[in-house]
Amino acid sequence: MSNSNLEKSAKFWDKNARKYANSKISDQAEYENGIAVTKQYLNTDQKVLELGCGTGSTALELAPEVGHITATDISPEMIAIGNERKEKQGVSNIDFSVQVASKPQFENEQFDVVLALNLLHLVDDLDKTITQAHQLLKPGGLFISKTPCLKESFLLSLLKYPLIVAEWVNLAPKALFLSIDQLEQRILSAGFEVVHAYTNENSPKRRYIVVKKI
Repeated sequence: MSNSNLEKSAKFWDKNARKYANSKISDQAEYENGIAVTKQYLNTDQKVLELGCGTGSTALELAPEVGHITATDISPEMIAIGNERKEKQGVSNIDFSVQVASKPQFENEQFDVVLALNLLHLVDDLDKTITQAHQLLKPGGLFISKTPCLKESFLLSLLKYPLIVAEWVNLAPKALFLSIDQLEQRILSAGFEVVHAYTNENSPKRRYIVVKKI
């Protein structure tokens, strides 16, 4: 994605950040289940990076489980809301930072865990984002993702081209239509091996994957 398209994406999320912050989670039970599973792979010695943190809700939820979280998002307004919530809740082990998921500005091999929760279908360059996650992880580190696999839904597939039009006029974000097999293949090809995975069968199907850096 060009710099102009990245700026367009950031502006879309900036415009919708406050509305997003006040919206209800579409599947609360699955969100809580994903959080519970993720916590099983965390400990207080870990340094964690979250890509696409949005308004910081998940980072704040996971903060007590880890040593430190660096939470990043393409949208400055999302990051501003995250910092507001951090101050309000008195959480000290989170840093919020404006970053592009496909090219985060960090030294390689410095994180124990990289999170990309409900993000990979929205990134500008999927393969580069996954490769960056691999490079940023220490040897044996974990990449944890949960991704709506829009190609698994016939009804959502019918909306692919209308969504392209909506994205063009900045009424919707760019979205990748991936099957579960396509998503997993692209993650594994970056040099990971599967530790744990499951699929939430509600529409759209979301694939939760924990992989380890080989």
